[in-house]
Amino acid sequence: MIRRDTEPSLERTLSADIGTHSLIAESTQIWKVILGVGLLIGGAATSMAFSFVPYLHALAADRWQLEVLEPVSIAVSAVGFVYLCLAVQCPECRARWIWLAVSGKLKPPSLNTLVILDRCPTCGYEGTLFRSASAETGSRIARK
Repeated sequence: MIRRDTEPSLERTLSADIGTHSLIAESTQIWKVILGVGLLIGGAATSMAFSFVPYLHALAADRWQLEVLEPVSIAVSAVGFVYLCLAVQCPECRARWIWLAVSGKLKPPSLNTLVILDRCPTCGYEGTLFRSASAETGSRIARK
């Protein structure tokens, strides 16, 4: 009979913790990401709608709206992008995490690296949940 361990391995526990936690969310900055992405996508969607949807383009072209809405929607997208790059930062050293990802300074350079960021790449800030989880994991290992 094959015996299966009921206790999960340390590697599996750590990978599950990293996969379900984000340093950005833990540092209570997820609202900044939602706001920035909302501005970015909202502005881009408005711009594309007035540019490529024939009915909206014809409706706005007859009036002044197209001349105003097009640059305003592009500006809203730009403000959302800049806000994302500047607002989401480390609470300790103020390193701008999204800017590090955009500029290619996070290793490996990918969006996934930013999403599963578990510590600040500049100062090593881990947040409170990660500290307590790693301390708890360490105490479980010490008891065995």
